[in-house]
Amino acid sequence: MLQIVWSRVSGEFQRRATQPPIAQPLAFWEFRRPEIPPRHTQPSFRRPNDDILALGQQMDRFERLRDRDNEIHEAFVEFFPWTVELLGRTTAPSKTVRVFLWFIAKTNFLKEGIFDLCESDNIYGANVLYRSLIEYYLRFMYVWFRFLKEHTDEAAHEYLTFCAWDEALKYGKSLQDVERIMGRVPLEDPYDTIRRIHPEAAQYSAREIRARAKQFSFPKIMEFLATEWLAGDALKKAPPDFLLNLIPLYSELCSFVHGGPDADSEVTALGDPTKRANENVRVAEQSWRLAGSVKLFSLIVLYQSDKKFGPPYLRIECILKAGLD
Repeated sequence: MLQIVWSRVSGEFQRRATQPPIAQPLAFWEFRRPEIPPRHTQPSFRRPNDDILALGQQMDRFERLRDRDNEIHEAFVEFFPWTVELLGRTTAPSKTVRVFLWFIAKTNFLKEGIFDLCESDNIYGANVLYRSLIEYYLRFMYVWFRFLKEHTDEAAHEYLTFCAWDEALKYGKSLQDVERIMGRVPLEDPYDTIRRIHPEAAQYSAREIRARAKQFSFPKIMEFLATEWLAGDALKKAPPDFLLNLIPLYSELCSFVHGGPDADSEVTALGDPTKRANENVRVAEQSWRLAGSVKLFSLIVLYQSDKKFGPPYLRIECILKAGLD
């Protein structure tokens, strides 16, 4: 198949062999990925000036996105010192607050990275981080939902404890694998090492640790959130589209993380500068919404400990609802 494209390098139209993009799974709501028609059906003879105009419009949207993000950051700077005070209160859920602060920081790091990649027209790298951001967001939502349900630090405690132990087990196993490959005697069993460093881990077997950590995996989190949404007194209806959309979107973006062929097809289908610019803005905006939602939902819990968290919540809620308008 041949397509005719404008080369920004040579300044002329060129013929290029291409393959039609692979059909994408169904998508929904604001996480919907754009449907891209096969590029070989109708060659596009857009003038370079049209592309420059479209790209300029997308740069304007990036500037507005940065402005909105700065507004949320200003609200965060206002309420962050108050969270430090909560960590010292015996009546406050200190472990939950600690986990929330870390997720606020981690999702913000990813969001900033996605912004930079999208502004530099690197949609491939942006999608790698976007998939990680979705996973972080869902882990946060799991701890958030459980706190609202149980009103204890148990979910945060399990996250900080069992996930850390499970990561240590996996790392220790990787070291043992290296020793076996090199023909040497394996090192100390990872589980024995954990019990030696953390005596409290002795009450759990290695299998139990892995099972407790698995509750924070993507499939288990989605199952939990869907069940809680249906069972909640005020939410006895189907889970919202945005939550359902994360299931196929997460799987789709795995191709970018693991270097799969579907990612190649998607990037090839975005050869048109305008379409690629639109996709860069879309991914950046959705990343901004996810990271902003982590701050917003954290404030709901913080407000239960101190009512002064109310005004920052209302400010961030207003900013997210307004979007880029």
